[in-house]
Amino acid sequence: SFFRTFAISNKTTNITQTSHTIMVYLKSFSLTSISQEEQFLNNFAHTCFDSYYPFMLFPNKRLESVEFDHITIFCGGNGSGKSTLLNIIAEKLQFERETPYNKTYFFDSYLQTCDFWLNVKNESELRDLRRVSKIITSDDVFNHIIEVRKRNENLDFKRTVIFDEKHDM
Repeated sequence: SFFRTFAISNKTTNITQTSHTIMVYLKSFSLTSISQEEQFLNNFAHTCFDSYYPFMLFPNKRLESVEFDHITIFCGGNGSGKSTLLNIIAEKLQFERETPYNKTYFFDSYLQTCDFWLNVKNESELRDLRRVSKIITSDDVFNHIIEVRKRNENLDFKRTVIFDEKHDM
């Protein structure tokens, strides 16, 4: 599967004629190196596991690290690793999440060998950043749409009941 990242540098953005400075908090993120993966997987060479996900997902794509800019785009086909990469980053940064994800037996071991660099000055800023950050996935958006639909259906039902009560009077 083909996978690419693009970083688009833009210090300010114009939104409805208002200029906003955008802060890039995550400077870069490094994935587990090929040698670290091989060293880890050698310990499991003769076991019952047939998948070591997320190990061995990114070396074939030659993706060792991601440098972030004001806009960073992950582009690739289904199964290329975009969501896995976002889940790895979110878990390593300890971001809040709503929906579950494919966290396999090896996920935490993989996270231990990943690293990141932030644009924060101290631990207090890091705690504040983690407090207000979260990962929003397509499942979160889908669940929100379903909840809105349920609320709207409930409102339609209540409106019909009220209309029928008024009509019967």
